[in-house]
Amino acid sequence: MKTQDIYEFVDEVLRKRSWPWPEDITYQVVQAIENDPSWRRRYQQLERKHGRQSLNSNIGYYTRQITGLANSGKRRKAPAGSLIKSYAILVG
Repeated sequence: MKTQDIYEFVDEVLRKRSWPWPEDITYQVVQAIENDPSWRRRYQQLERKHGRQSLNSNIGYYTRQITGLANSGKRRKAPAGSLIKSYAILVG
């Protein structure tokens, strides 16, 4: 898998979160990355390798896959300054 490194990164971040998963878990993953200097550096390395759009899309995709949640079809705008512009609301 060409994005195994992104999968492993998302899995590591999610292991630090608590279940049950909230509907904004994708945004919480991104917030955790933004707030942890080592994860932020890793994000930047992955961004250089994959590009921001691919990286962010895969963070959302793997968050859904790992949590087992489904895309509700609804999106929310992320706050200004976030690594992402918007995120999908996930449902169980």
